[in-house]
Amino acid sequence: RREDGRLFLERDGEPIDEISFERATEWLYKTTSDGTLMTSVFMSWTRLALLACALRYCEYTKTGDQCVYCCLDSEVEQFKDRGFEYTMGIKPEDAAEVYRAAQEEVGPLRNVSMTGGSLIKRGNEMERYIAIYGALDKVRKEMGTSSWFAACVTAPPDLPVLRELRAAGLNSIIPNMDCWEESLWPEIVPGKHKYVGREYWIEALAKSLEVFGKGNVGSVFVVGPEMAADTGFKDRKSVV
Repeated sequence: RREDGRLFLERDGEPIDEISFERATEWLYKTTSDGTLMTSVFMSWTRLALLACALRYCEYTKTGDQCVYCCLDSEVEQFKDRGFEYTMGIKPEDAAEVYRAAQEEVGPLRNVSMTGGSLIKRGNEMERYIAIYGALDKVRKEMGTSSWFAACVTAPPDLPVLRELRAAGLNSIIPNMDCWEESLWPEIVPGKHKYVGREYWIEALAKSLEVFGKGNVGSVFVVGPEMAADTGFKDRKSVV
């Protein structure tokens, strides 16, 4: 902390960047109409952005095919061991109520994003996201705000389904591949390899681009697993 009260992140006494802290929002500690704690529906990513886990469970764990780096289901068990109630998926009505409460407190939100686990029947997974974003979009229109809705979701290469997601209010979609090297998919992302497939995933990205447009489709790769895998890359040269 400097004499003028400003805060800096430093290394070896040298300033790297100035930092600041946001005041916590009050809506986090309120409950929805059905008694659900709002912070268990959305987390306050920043005061003007929300993040939620739409589905807090991955069916790939049923057959031991979960991604090797995933912590989603281990966290669920830890919560249960400590006696906490843990909802496997958020309700559309709860999502809409929290979104409204957050905006009533802080004003128009810039971004509302969702991620989550996967269902083997992707049609059921898509129905969940369509319902949630449909409920959020209704509030967005009622309040006259322009929040950007994004989702990290395993979208199928199915134009009607993708158009339905878009019509529900989703602005951008990010089907995360997580692992690029084809030979490593069975080891690093066995569920995605078994139930989805790499080529299917790439096709889904291309189809998503048709519906959501350039700049509104993305994907993410997890840093590390392709180097740590038993048959993975041993150095940068082997990647090339």
